[in-house]
Order: sequence, then C-alpha cells, then structure tokens
Amino acid sequence: MVYVLGRMGNTRQALTLIMNDLQDIHQAIDFVQGQQDEELWEQLITHSLENANLVGALLERIGQHTDPLLLLRRIPLGLPIPQLRERLVRILADYRTQSSLRLA
Repeated sequence: MVYVLGRMGNTRQALTLIMNDLQDIHQAIDFVQGQQDEELWEQLITHSLENANLVGALLERIGQHTDPLLLLRRIPLGLPIPQLRERLVRILADYRTQSSLRLA
C-alpha cells in the first residue's frame, strides 16, 4: 500500500501509513530519503518528536540525508534521548562527510 501511495504522489499519506500503522521509523527514513522532499522530512521530524526513541533513531541517520539542525532545533528541552552524546557525535561526523563530498 505504501508503494502504491508513493507512486500515486500521495507521499504524505504513505509516510503517515508507515509511521502510524507499520510503526517503522527505519522504513520511514528510507522512504523520505527516496522522495527527496524537505516537507516529508518536516512531517517525519514532527511525528518523531512525540517519542524519545523515535528521535533517537532519527538522530542516528538524519546526518546522512539532510541538515541535522532541522531535527536538533526542535527537540524539546528535557526529552530523555537514549545515547544522546554518541548520536550527536555520529551526526557531526556524517554531516561533515556529506558536506565534504558535496564540495568535491
């Protein structure tokens, strides 16, 4: 169903289906990355802010695909994110790698 919705151009609905029905953050990240749509990143981030584990999973991979500040600026103060320090270090490394590849 997600594939059909995506092919029909209903990407927002497809992402909602992945997040709410399938509850698969990794599939959601892969889907959004494949669409190359900043609005979908915004939708994914907004939905993820409801759960510290979702934010954590998104932190692990966002630096590889888009500007991590889109997420970091919106994390509520005091949200207990597991392994936050390690994830932030990885974001910086991934983002630096992506930036240097774009410049090359």
